[in-house]
Amino acid sequence: MKSKYIALIIGTASLIASANVLATAGPTIKFTGSISDGGCTVKVNDSQDNVSLDMGAVDMSGLAINQSSDSMDFSINMSGCPDTVSNATLSFDGTASTKNGQYFALSGTNSNKVGLELKNAYGTVVKPNAADSVSIGLHDGDGKTKYTAQLVKLADKVDSTQFDVSVAVDIAYQ
Repeated sequence: MKSKYIALIIGTASLIASANVLATAGPTIKFTGSISDGGCTVKVNDSQDNVSLDMGAVDMSGLAINQSSDSMDFSINMSGCPDTVSNATLSFDGTASTKNGQYFALSGTNSNKVGLELKNAYGTVVKPNAADSVSIGLHDGDGKTKYTAQLVKLADKVDSTQFDVSVAVDIAYQ
């Protein structure tokens, strides 16, 4: 009977030892991310969705090179910003004109003949892919600013055609 217990103990010990031998180290998992207070709700002309601003039919025939069309106003409203945020700086990301980098390029045949110019509320040009020189002060989590958009003639001959320019609003919080 004693030999049965000894055999059982030896068998269990070798099973445990072989289980330890079969265990191998697996891969390491690294979890990354960032912790934030959340962002503000941002609206363009009171719409939180992507917005299409129709500039209508713009007559460029009476303009000289580097003259701009009538401007169109639009606003950026920010609300529900975290208490830790007191200012926000906007940049407008899009394709810059190869003719003049301070304007956004239009789609189509007028891409180097006409540019879209954005100006902040103080009349300062906001260049493509660069931060506005003016930040938006946030009070009780809310802030608002106005911008204008206009077309600028960059060449003598401009084609009569449809145009569009896509510009993404990027927000840096301070």
